[in-house]
Amino acid sequence: AARLVFSEEDAKTATAAAGLARADLATQLVQEFTSLAGVMGKHYAAREGMPEPVCEAIFEAALPRAAGDLLPTTPAGISVAVADRLDTLAGLFAVVGAPKATADPFGLRRAAYGAVQALVSTGVRCDLRAALREAAALQPVACNETVVNECAEYITRRLEQYLVDDGCGVEAVRSALAERGGDPAWA
Repeated sequence: AARLVFSEEDAKTATAAAGLARADLATQLVQEFTSLAGVMGKHYAAREGMPEPVCEAIFEAALPRAAGDLLPTTPAGISVAVADRLDTLAGLFAVVGAPKATADPFGLRRAAYGAVQALVSTGVRCDLRAALREAAALQPVACNETVVNECAEYITRRLEQYLVDDGCGVEAVRSALAERGGDPAWA
């Protein structure tokens, strides 16, 4: 949350939510009904007495789950959702690399697109390379600057597609990305 320039309170909420955000994936209910990811995490956290902002951030960490889905709106939810996706991208790029052609068995396109959507739709500024470096430093595998650069380029390509799909001209998008591609909300 500090990387995304949110308040200290938002950072505390995001930190509390981040540790619980994917816990519901281990439950039989979410394994059976994957569309309940995040929803059940929010309910489980509320039943455990967690504060409402933490519960909401746990729910929002799973957003968007698919194209056209809700997007995170709270600072803590945006922080956890983006951090989770950048962590996933950095770790899997270090281990298996970028998706090839149409094969994307780990959902890396969806992860990158979700991070882009969350940042652009809310106007939240984020230096992608700096955030990816932080995510890379936390990986249990070697994740060097080459991986960070490949991952940043991959996210920038998803940002390009997002902006073109939103009706922006291809040349205008490429010009903007050449100058401001490292910060999706600013591009």
